[in-house]
Amino acid sequence: MDQPIVLTNTRADLLALYHRRGTISPWRSPAMRWYWQVLGGSLVVAGALTLISFLFFSAAWLVVLATILVLGTSALLVYSLIPVLKARTIVKHWATRAEKAGPGKLWLNEEGYVLHFDGTEHHVRWGAVQRVTIHDDHLIITTNEERVFTRSCMRPEEYERLCAVLRSKVTLQEA
Repeated sequence: MDQPIVLTNTRADLLALYHRRGTISPWRSPAMRWYWQVLGGSLVVAGALTLISFLFFSAAWLVVLATILVLGTSALLVYSLIPVLKARTIVKHWATRAEKAGPGKLWLNEEGYVLHFDGTEHHVRWGAVQRVTIHDDHLIITTNEERVFTRSCMRPEEYERLCAVLRSKVTLQEA
């Protein structure tokens, strides 16, 4: 093993990664997009039903139907917010713990890599790596769990060296 890659995580960098991707934002999350579209569609339909009920007195019951539609889709939206808000809390706690744990060290070798972080040591063989995704500002190594390594937590030449080793050892998904 040659020199280790020193990993210095900061809470701000880790949270910025998730904010840029919009994954923990209830307004921009890809998981929430469909629910926002359903609410928008139900508002249009409810508006049309209300307009019809004002134009035709015998169809006044359509206001009740419009109200039920809007309340139902609003309840669905609130129910779908729960997993996103839970994920947001988990990510914030994880980022805080990662920063408090202090610097970690990553050693690369022919068989795999060894990660020393938060008082524990993780040995991973290259064969156990299921997927590697390299982005401009971070990379994700997926084994039985995901490990996120941000570009900002290491020196630029170390990030490039890590990417080069990963390109030569495992199949990548470039983003």
